Amino acid sequence: MRSDPDLHRRAADLFADALDREPDDREAAFEDPALDPLVVAEARSLLAAHDAAGDAIAAPDA
Repeated sequence: MRSDPDLHRRAADLFADALDREPDDREAAFEDPALDPLVVAEARSLLAAHDAAGDAIAAPDA
């Protein structure tokens, strides 16, 4: 993705919107045809990385 702060911000916002949804409903966040395809691609990439990380970055048990 090109270095564009506005695109990164919009992708982060879209990622946050998807993350706020139930896992089975997350894809709906990306279905608006007015969304910039670059923003959607970056948000999907962020979501995939988040899902792949799973609990890998969770706080250790005390």
